[in-house]
Amino acid sequence: NGLPLRFTTAHKRFVGDLDPEVSGLAKTSKSYDSFTSELRRGQLPILGNAAKESLDVVLFGDSHALALAPLFDELCVEMNLRGEVVARSGTFPFGLTSKYGPKEAVDAIRERNDCFIQRFRSETADAVFFALKWDNYVNDLKALAELRKMLNSISSAGARRIFILR
Repeated sequence: NGLPLRFTTAHKRFVGDLDPEVSGLAKTSKSYDSFTSELRRGQLPILGNAAKESLDVVLFGDSHALALAPLFDELCVEMNLRGEVVARSGTFPFGLTSKYGPKEAVDAIRERNDCFIQRFRSETADAVFFALKWDNYVNDLKALAELRKMLNSISSAGARRIFILR
């Protein structure tokens, strides 16, 4: 996974300086993977302050999002924000063509994305962060059309800020 190579020295220093006794990162094996069944029930992995009612942040994507989830979790705790994670390893969020996998896998991705949009309409976050391995489908026009459709849906549902991380 090439994601750590993309972190700046400041990012690495921040993560390295986290006190395991304070952050709890070394003591837990918290999972940030989310499944469509959890998405349907609104039982997604929580970032930050789980007691807070309003949703501030959503982290959406594949293994890149999962790699960032502990950092987002820590930042959400520090900033008293509540977030949710919609991410699975090896999932192509927008590459919805047969070349990305069998039809069942593509259908599962579509279902997950549709559930995410429905959930987002019922509980809008101020900011949505997309963290994905883009190079697999950045030149695929159908994949880009799916991305545009999702971004438009999120925007029309009320997201104030959308960030695409690479």
